[in-house]
Amino acid sequence: MSSNKRENTALVLRVVTVVLLLAITVALYRISGSLMDIAQALMGS
Repeated sequence: MSSNKRENTALVLRVVTVVLLLAITVALYRISGSLMDIAQALMGS
């Protein structure tokens, strides 16, 4: 039983880690994208 609980905990931690990494990656892409838009606007003006 204890080994199953450990496996489940490890699995949950892996899933949470992957989700967090995906969320951070998406956020960084959005931030860098908006920064590029701002830079292009500044260069254009």
